[in-house]
Amino acid sequence: MVDELPPVLSGVGTTDSVPRVNEHEPTSPSVDFEGQEMLLEPGTSTINDESNSALFCGAGDPKELQAEPRDSRDRTGIVSRQLITPQQQQQLGISTCSRKSLEQKISILEATIATQKKEIILLQRQLQSRSTGATDHRLANALKEIAALKEALNHANGKAESEREPAALQMQATIERLSTERNELMNCLRKQNKLIEALKRQKVHLESATLLNIMEKEIEKYFELAR
Repeated sequence: MVDELPPVLSGVGTTDSVPRVNEHEPTSPSVDFEGQEMLLEPGTSTINDESNSALFCGAGDPKELQAEPRDSRDRTGIVSRQLITPQQQQQLGISTCSRKSLEQKISILEATIATQKKEIILLQRQLQSRSTGATDHRLANALKEIAALKEALNHANGKAESEREPAALQMQATIERLSTERNELMNCLRKQNKLIEALKRQKVHLESATLLNIMEKEIEKYFELAR
């Protein structure tokens, strides 16, 4: 029964009748670096044929047989990494850089807008405090003058009518003049408050319009670079 075995199985354990694998035979996949074209089938088929022949023939070291699939996996991984062309890598790098630059510009714009809003609020408060302070000072002076004139008028009422009439007429005229000035100051204060509110709204609209314009330009640049 031993003599009737085929020559392949009868040669297990021997080294003379076993076809050895050629160590100098190229097994790596052929890669054309100029055209960036990867040919995986010939290399993989060669590796599989060598491993199959080694297994069926029973030749070689078991460590070498275990190392061959690892080499094939490493080679296929290198080939898959080489499938990405330098142009695609450059485009990916440009897109990531443009995204980062856009995010940085947006954060800078948001920070500048926040600081500008704070400055506008401070300026508006200073303007309101100055305007209200000036008007309050004028109103206080006017009220003091009115009080003094009223006291003088009351003091003049105790005098004789002959002496009182010219002074009373003059005081009445000054009182009327001061009351008109007070009314004018109050109207000016109301107008200033309305003007401040209008300036606030205009400033907010202008900032939003500039921000939208900048964002549209940046988005257009991003899409142009992405193309």
